[in-house]
Parts: sequence; C-alpha cells; structure tokens
Amino acid sequence: MKILLADDDILNRKVISGILTRRGHQVDLAENGQEAVDMANAHIYQLIIMDLKMPVMDGLEASYAIRKSKDKKKSRTPILALTGNLATVEAKACLMAGMDDIVTKPVGAEELFDKISQVLGEESRKNSDNKAIESGASDAELNSITFTNDMGVEDRSELLDIFLSNCSRLIDSIELAISRGDANALHTASHQLKGSASQYGVTRIADWAYDLETLGKDGNLESAEAICKNLQLDYERIKKSFVKK
Repeated sequence: MKILLADDDILNRKVISGILTRRGHQVDLAENGQEAVDMANAHIYQLIIMDLKMPVMDGLEASYAIRKSKDKKKSRTPILALTGNLATVEAKACLMAGMDDIVTKPVGAEELFDKISQVLGEESRKNSDNKAIESGASDAELNSITFTNDMGVEDRSELLDIFLSNCSRLIDSIELAISRGDANALHTASHQLKGSASQYGVTRIADWAYDLETLGKDGNLESAEAICKNLQLDYERIKKSFVKK
C-alpha cells in the first residue's frame, strides 16, 4: 500500500515510517501541510497519515485542502490524524476538516494498524500482516528510553543519536524563548519536545516539556526558567547514560 506520512518531527517520521515499511508498505514523507497537499495532488495514495501541528500549513488546513481537490478519487483518500493531545474540541475539528480517524502519540504498531484496518477494512490488516518483515532483533532498553521492534528501526544507535540531537536543539530553542519572553515560541518548541520524548517513552522529559508547553500556551513564563533547568538536568543524565553504554 502506498502511504503519505506528514509530520514535521524527524523522529516521528522515522519511527512511523519504520513501522509501516516493516509491514511492506511504501511510504512517502512530507515535513509540513503544504508539502502534503502538493504530494497528495501529484500522486495517488491509499492512505494519508497527517500530524495536526505542523509549520507552513497545519494538518487541519491540509486535510481540508485535500478534500477540496478537483480530482474526486484523490479528494476521498482516507486521512488519519496524528495528535499528542486528544481533546473533544480537537476531535471535532478533525472530523470537520474531513479526517477519518485519529491516532494518538506516542504511536505504537498495534494501535496504528488497528486504526488503519478500521478505516480501510480488515483486508488491509491481513495483507499488511502477510508482508511483515522479521528483523530478528530483540527489544532493548536504555534507562527510561525503550526501543521496541515495532518501531521498525534497525539501527537503534542512529535513532538514539537523532533523538538526543533533536532534544538538544529543542532545549536550546526553549531557553532562547524563555530569555526573550516569547510565549508562542516556548509553546511550539515544548510541544515538539513533548511529542518526541513521549514517542520514546522518556516520561521525565515529556513531563517537563508538557509543563513548559502549558506555560507558553497560558502566556505565563514565571516558573519557566526553573522548569527548564530540571529539564536540562534530566536530558544530561540520559545523554551520559547513553555514552556509558
């Protein structure tokens, strides 16, 4: 099956595309909503998986644009929404934009394929299972970071390097936002960090990021600096643990 995956987070793209390709699916990647719309208009996909919060054009706008396509076949392509915060209002917005169902982050293989089967029918699940690729790799765990086979990533060392690098970049962005008193930038960077950390089971970092995201959303940065320091300490602890391994 040919699938379009749209997500601005490199870690989510790698994990989810890995899950799908291990089951024999072909996956094209988009980094923002506008790219997703352009690719959906240029190619025929059996399924589109769309993150809600993306730059340039968000997932809701992109889904609405796809549904308005003049090509009736392309306009009816099933769309699964990706979100880390499933609220009633958000769920209604997804339905209004023409999305078919919602997958919550962190994304696991079982939940993802259950949603795909609900949207496309049980035959899609059967075909997917028949094409599963056996890696022969066992589950591995590094402190609070747990990598599982259903992530579909063979080179786990490379994946962890990407994760740590992404964390470092986003923490720098968070620090800068706090120093400038920029609540919107704090909300954006913290949201991205929360999603990445949640996907990999790093709950401490995800929790700190959630607290900062909330402060940014509320426009109240009073305790942001103290929370950011705790975030940095946990990040350094995890990074040192990896180096020791």
